[in-house]
This record gives sequence, C-alpha cells and structure tokens, in this order.
Amino acid sequence: MFRISNYKIGTFLQCPLQYKLRYVDFLGARYKKNWPFLVLGHAVHRALADFFMLGDDGRRTAEKLKDLLRENWRKEDRSVFKSKDDERRWGLVALEMLEGFAKRHDLSTRPAYVEETVEVAVSDFLLSGRIDRIDKVAEGFFEIIDYKTGKSVPSQRELDTDLQMTIYAALAKHYFGFIPSRLTGEYLRRGVTVSTTRTDEDIARGVERIREIIAEIKDCEDFAARPGRLCEWCDFLEICEAGSEAVQAWVTPDAVEPGPQPGRKRPGKGKG
Repeated sequence: MFRISNYKIGTFLQCPLQYKLRYVDFLGARYKKNWPFLVLGHAVHRALADFFMLGDDGRRTAEKLKDLLRENWRKEDRSVFKSKDDERRWGLVALEMLEGFAKRHDLSTRPAYVEETVEVAVSDFLLSGRIDRIDKVAEGFFEIIDYKTGKSVPSQRELDTDLQMTIYAALAKHYFGFIPSRLTGEYLRRGVTVSTTRTDEDIARGVERIREIIAEIKDCEDFAARPGRLCEWCDFLEICEAGSEAVQAWVTPDAVEPGPQPGRKRPGKGKG
C-alpha cells in the first residue's frame, strides 16, 4: 500500500523534484542540512513533550519547562548558528515562546497522549503522522493540539480547510477510534491559539483529496522543480539548477518584485 503523510503531501505540492529526490531517489540522508529554525522547533517540541510526560506532582512549573528547553537545546547540533550571540538570540525566542505558553495555559493538564506517531490503513493507502498532544476534555470528547513555532498564523477560514488538521482527525478516527471534538493550533511564537473542528463528512472529503494527490504522485513523470521562496532552505539546493538560479535571481540588486510565496500563485521572477 502507498504510504503517505502530511509532510510527504506538502513536499510534493511545494516541489515535485524535492519529493522525488527525498522519497524516490532516497537522497535525504546524504543532503540533509540543519537550520536554526529546526533547532528551535525540535527543542521546543521536545521540551513540551517531556514536560507533559512528567507526573503532576508539583514539578510542572514554568521554570521546569524552561529547564527542559535548555536540556533539549544542548542536545541539538548548535554548529548551525553563526556565533554565540546568534545562538543566544534564537534561544531567547524559544524561551519567550514557552514563557508565554506557561502564562496562557494550565500546566497541570494531564494529556491522554503525547507525541504519538501512528500509521493506519485508510481507504487504499497507509496514512501516518505524529500528533503532538491529545487531551481528554470530557468523557468521549478529545482535543488534538498541534504546536507551531513559525511566525505565520492562519485565519479561521484557512484552518477550517487545512488538510493537516483533517489528517489528524482521520488518524484519530481510524487509529484511536474517535473523531476529535476540537483540533487546535498552538502558535507559540505569536502567542495565539486557533481551533477548528472536523465532521465525519469532512474526513471523508479529506481522504478523497489525499487519494487524488496520491494519484498525481503516481502519474507524475517529470517531477519538475517548482522554484519558490523556500528554495533557499532546501536540502537539495546544491543539486537543483532551477532552485539555484531562482535564489540567485532573488538576490540580484535590480530585482524589485517580491519572490513567489509557498501556497500562493507564483509570480514571475522576483526578489526575496
């Protein structure tokens, strides 16, 4: 059966060539790169996971959460930072995220599940994903919580149609046996929480959309590069001529138009 995940879907829709290099040619390990925002994301996610795995015996404090961040930060490859000052700036951003989280939320909450990685047969494919946290909010009612460490926050309308949230709902239905009563994006950098819901019909439509994307992947012949603003951080930039040319164009002094944005209609040549 075809294995698919939200990350694979996002990779293919963003750039078919990146999908091919990673999942068809299996070059991911050879060209894998680290970035400051990945260090931040990994450390923050691990700190929150470790924190909510602690027993509720008085150790769940804001200071403990920050200590866990520091512990996990030290485990990351920090050679990606330009200097000690650069690392300190990124570290302070991470600390501010968790300080804000601690002020906004009940730290004594006991999640039903923390960082669950699951794979389940859905329709005629295998769907996999990792769910940051699931809370049992009442008997028979569950909330899926997804931590985000980037700057962007979707509108309510965007989250209501977000395929990733639908995938989480599908995983919950087919793996855990329930449809979540609420799906929440916790946008840590902005200190914003946005929630949405999914019905059984929404999940069915999402599954059909996934099947369409799988068909596109199977039928794809050229896996053409799709240059965009994310090329600069692509693991495969050094072996992608189209991406390299695009990045060079964006840093040209006489380029005046904004470069293409992921998830939006792409303009012509532009500047990043």
